[in-house]
Amino acid sequence: MYDGEDEYFVRNPESCRQLGLECRVCISGAARQLGTVSPELTPSGVVTLFKLLYDQPSCRSMQNTFLHSYQQSVPFNPALELAC
Repeated sequence: MYDGEDEYFVRNPESCRQLGLECRVCISGAARQLGTVSPELTPSGVVTLFKLLYDQPSCRSMQNTFLHSYQQSVPFNPALELAC
C-alpha cells in the first residue's frame, strides 16, 4: 500500500492499481479530507484543487466524484448550495 513518502509517485489509474488503490475510494477519501480542513471552498476551488492533485488526463473522469464527495463531507456551505 502506498504510504505517501515517495515524492516521485505519479497519480494515475495504472500506478494506483499497482499499489492496490482504487480510483473511487482514493478520490473520495481525498475529497472528504479536503472538506474537513477547508469546508469553505467554492465548487470551482474544489475542481481546481482536484486538477492540481490529479493532473494526469486519465484521472479527469473522476472530477465529479471528487466534487460530490467534497460536498457530502461539508455540513453546510452556501457556495456549494448555489452550485447544486
